[in-house]
Amino acid sequence: MTDLSKYKRYYFDGDRNQSQRNFQGYLFEDLNFGEISESVSFYRSDFRGSKFLNFKLINNNFDRADFIDSYIEFGRIEKCQFGTDFLNTYFSKVSFYKNDFESCSFSNCTFDHCEFYGDLFQEVGMRNCTFSDCLFEGVDFSMNTVDEVFFEKTSFNVIDFSNQTAINIHFVNCKFNEFKIDPDYIGSYFIRGDFLGEITFVYRGHEISLLEEQHEIFEGLITLYIENNRYYEALNMLFQKTMLDNSIGEELVNILKNLFREQIVIVKSYHIEKCLDVIQFYLFERGLQLSVFFFILPVVEKLLENSNELGSRVKHLNKASLIRHYLEEELLFRIVHTDEFEGKSFLIELEIGTNDREYAISVVKSFFNDLEKEIRISDDIKLYEIVNVKSGSIIMDVICYASLLVPLSYVYKRVRRNFNEVAVDYAYRKAAVKLLNNVESVEDMKEAHKIAKSYFKNDVNNLESFKGFREVLKSIKVFVNASD
Repeated sequence: MTDLSKYKRYYFDGDRNQSQRNFQGYLFEDLNFGEISESVSFYRSDFRGSKFLNFKLINNNFDRADFIDSYIEFGRIEKCQFGTDFLNTYFSKVSFYKNDFESCSFSNCTFDHCEFYGDLFQEVGMRNCTFSDCLFEGVDFSMNTVDEVFFEKTSFNVIDFSNQTAINIHFVNCKFNEFKIDPDYIGSYFIRGDFLGEITFVYRGHEISLLEEQHEIFEGLITLYIENNRYYEALNMLFQKTMLDNSIGEELVNILKNLFREQIVIVKSYHIEKCLDVIQFYLFERGLQLSVFFFILPVVEKLLENSNELGSRVKHLNKASLIRHYLEEELLFRIVHTDEFEGKSFLIELEIGTNDREYAISVVKSFFNDLEKEIRISDDIKLYEIVNVKSGSIIMDVICYASLLVPLSYVYKRVRRNFNEVAVDYAYRKAAVKLLNNVESVEDMKEAHKIAKSYFKNDVNNLESFKGFREVLKSIKVFVNASD
């Protein structure tokens, strides 16, 4: 290992009482406490910023100790006592065996390729932790509070989650054998991969297998959650059902109608945030048809419109921006690498910044005709069709045919690029005009001239770029047209 000079190396001095000591920045390497005849106590010791490498901890007492920003790798921890606070601690390739984690707290911790055999987690608080490629075998979980915990490629063998409060848990491609949960919490479980057929519900002492009637189970849970104002859990279960039948519709509308009627601001804001989390999580589930997500996109806009709590709005906007960006990238990926859209088409909605209907139509036609020439498709293949033109600030619906996959992806990239450039230009102009319209001092005038000068300086060198399509395009939306 490199760069260890800043750490103080720990040497066991024979004193079995190591309590209340400061081990900040210490390196514990190549230690085997199993070779010591009696247990060594680290009660209330401070391990902030410490590192454990190639070690064995056996029968040690870490009650009331602190592990903050610690790094623990390549070791075995056996029959130790923990009543410990773990914060920002990283565990890698550590084997845990019959340890007592009573009254511990884990926050922002990562476990990578770790194994747990017969450990006890009781009255533990766990939040924002990640387990990747881990194994839990016969581990006892009871009376814990677990929130925002991620399990990826993790195996659970003879595990009971039903005796604790466990919400907002993410299971990604995990394996389950004799895994029990409380059905009252499943609405907050974000799931990718096989799950329902591998678990058992435990409700008031009764066990219910979920091998059959999964569709009916989801339907019942969605109805139950809507009736009890558990909005994001209803949406979560709707996505699970959608993965079975790829249908989404009236139930989604029903969920949102109830959410938007919520009068308690903090409750409404929290559920909007979690609904965005649900959508974001399932975006990565390629088993769902992309058309489902383009149906969801207007829902994201509605969620933001109803997000009134200022403290959360920025966070909501960031999540919505990520969702939009991912949809664009996923769209292009599927056009080029899959046959999902063969024989189908894309509907592009263009908002044109002019009231002249004929001019708008001529600009759009000119743009697509130029593209047809540029990509040199044959004369008998039509790339686009204008299907609807709405007056006012003109909105035009254009179908792009998906028989030529690479050209279509190229069209989409070009349209999107033009839109991004126009959005920047529009913001520039708007800022300058606003300042000029609200000049109240010499300083205001100078600032307005500065912005205008900067804008027109860029404009002078590239006058042609502000003509035609780019000049009038205000916004673009792309939808999947599910018809043949």
